[in-house]
Amino acid sequence: LVVRCNNHDTTTPHLSVEDKVGLLEDARALSIAGLGDPSGLVELVRGLGAERNANVVGEAVAILSTLNNVLRYLSDQSGDKTVLNNYQSFAKQLFRAGVHEVGFDNGPDDDSNTKRVRSLFLSYAALFLYDDNFVATEAKKRFDNFLTDRKSISADSRAAVFKISVKNGGEE
Repeated sequence: LVVRCNNHDTTTPHLSVEDKVGLLEDARALSIAGLGDPSGLVELVRGLGAERNANVVGEAVAILSTLNNVLRYLSDQSGDKTVLNNYQSFAKQLFRAGVHEVGFDNGPDDDSNTKRVRSLFLSYAALFLYDDNFVATEAKKRFDNFLTDRKSISADSRAAVFKISVKNGGEE
């Protein structure tokens, strides 16, 4: 099923949001327990690049973050960053289009799902896409505005904007 979903096989029945979240949660639990191969978890997440449901995106972002932390720890212990670098290259591409699509600004017609997805994508961007030109430019613009207007960044994107800005540094 995982392979068929990831290859966007049209013979695979459409999975509901609940099924997607459940599948991700189960795969993560099996990996943590040592009963599932983490590479299968990565393959499952790989098929979600076009996902825009906040519940599914939230679970996927949590998995990406957890795997990043584990691989960072292991690479620090071994001194070999090859696997971590390859993983981060993969993770960097997964939701890039989504980050660019939803952007940084809340719109007047945004529903609650879109607002949650934006917040999740910006958290993801702070971890993996902070050096993306669009992300870095937009975060810097918002951070600079924040210095003179403390209400210029919405509460749900403030932490991500700060993290991206700090990671990109600057003269000031």
